[in-house]
Amino acid sequence: MVPIEEELRVHLDIAKESGVVVREVMPDGPADQAGIKKSDIILKANDRPIASMEQLREVVAAAGASHSSLHLLVIHEGKRGEVTIANDLPKPDQRPSREMEAPPASPQRGLMMEPRMMEEMRARMGSLTERVEKQQRELDELRKLVRERFRDEDRKEKSETQKEEKRSE
Repeated sequence: MVPIEEELRVHLDIAKESGVVVREVMPDGPADQAGIKKSDIILKANDRPIASMEQLREVVAAAGASHSSLHLLVIHEGKRGEVTIANDLPKPDQRPSREMEAPPASPQRGLMMEPRMMEEMRARMGSLTERVEKQQRELDELRKLVRERFRDEDRKEKSETQKEEKRSE
């Protein structure tokens, strides 16, 4: 999301502290499933004017925490309209106990992630990032060792060639 350019704001008659332009939509994510497209303008979320990505995050988090749908006022291809993203997650009292809970399903049409799931995903991503960085360091070290070994073999081969040349002289 990015702020709306002043010229566009004037052209579309958008209030000064309202609206953000969608720059990217996650394929098959809730916004994509709801029909939000790149370059759409989000004006309101759950009747709250949206002027920044942070404001939208707050409204999404509140909707996730209260297990309610998200209602957006958007401008798509110059026309204002409403989009609803349903929160299809079961409420905490409807969920199975932790030991019986299945792994989280991939997001489905209109599904919003609740804050707990977001935190778990961030933790998993952090762990994966650490593992990738560790493997990258190990790979760099292996590359260095291979270069050194080839360098040593080249030196040894040169030395043997020089010895052969001296013997043949």
